[in-house]
Amino acid sequence: SNEPDAKRQLTDGLVAPVPGFRAAIWGLNDPARRRAVVDELRGLCSNNGVDLHVVSEKCNLMFPILGNMTALESMTVEDKEVAATELKEISKTCDAWLGWPQVSWDRVLAVTGGWPEKLRFIQTYGAGVDKLAAASLPGHIVVARAEGKYDARIAEWVIAWVFMHAKQMPAFIAQQKERKWIKIFQPQMVAGSRMLIVGYGSIGHHVAAKGISLGMIVAGIKQSVDAAIAEGEVQIHPSADLHKLLPEQDFVVLCLPLTDATRNCFGVKELTLMKPTAALINIARGELVDWSAVCTALKEHALAAFYTDVTVPEPLPDGHADWDVPNLHITPHNSFCPMPSGCVDAKLFFNNVQRLRSGEAVKGQVD
Repeated sequence: SNEPDAKRQLTDGLVAPVPGFRAAIWGLNDPARRRAVVDELRGLCSNNGVDLHVVSEKCNLMFPILGNMTALESMTVEDKEVAATELKEISKTCDAWLGWPQVSWDRVLAVTGGWPEKLRFIQTYGAGVDKLAAASLPGHIVVARAEGKYDARIAEWVIAWVFMHAKQMPAFIAQQKERKWIKIFQPQMVAGSRMLIVGYGSIGHHVAAKGISLGMIVAGIKQSVDAAIAEGEVQIHPSADLHKLLPEQDFVVLCLPLTDATRNCFGVKELTLMKPTAALINIARGELVDWSAVCTALKEHALAAFYTDVTVPEPLPDGHADWDVPNLHITPHNSFCPMPSGCVDAKLFFNNVQRLRSGEAVKGQVD
């Protein structure tokens, strides 16, 4: 059936089609990934009433979604005019976007004059949507983050640091570099240790599952609950319980979205409440923490370690003094790797487009 209220399920869980919809695919300058996403989406869309517009290389160069904008310097005036014309067409004709030109949004607005009136839905490639919030998104546009896409990968990154910390691996690695053989008798058991996940969404849920499988005692902080509740073996607490819970934790994992309310939410007060043997782990955004306060706590041995995939500023510049802060362990916003198949992006987007057209809530919708 092609009726708007159809609920018939297609193979691999796709919602039944509703005709008359145009979608644009942004970004994906990597040829192999671009091919995978486009081929998968064309197969899904061709018989389901979705017209697909693949944003051209010129348009992506002029209005990139990630990275820097140095490529603009190599574009001719004619190429820039072609890209601007295409952008205007996308703005007038497309109902949905997979990806959006976040690092060049000011340039987009200069061409379009504002958010496209026809645009109804944006599916992001990533888990964070703080840049969309900063772009004054109008209320008629539904946004979905890539829920589930990176959860298992990021959870493994967290657990890798849990083991590194518990078994004192950074200290042993440092000793080896100095060619020293010194026994360290302070390693702890992961089983029985306590972990608090601040921001208990889909990523936090995956982190908790891995922690519980290792015998950890796991609790979560979730803004949407008013009182402590049990979710399986995990105790979920409201945000008001954070300070009460911090003193007993061995690991505190930050999985919060970055908003005006969460910016710098983890600062001197929270660090003071943590045990000096505890580790702080951040997989979300650098701006969640008072970066200076964390570095001071590490230098004064008030915090055992900070394991972070994000920094302030990001990237941390070459030669920056914070590279030398003791027990500050940085990865270059890499916890989501290896990159999932482009088919994941295609199916997330197509399924959500079909849900939207059928009047259903999209997966990963951002409030």
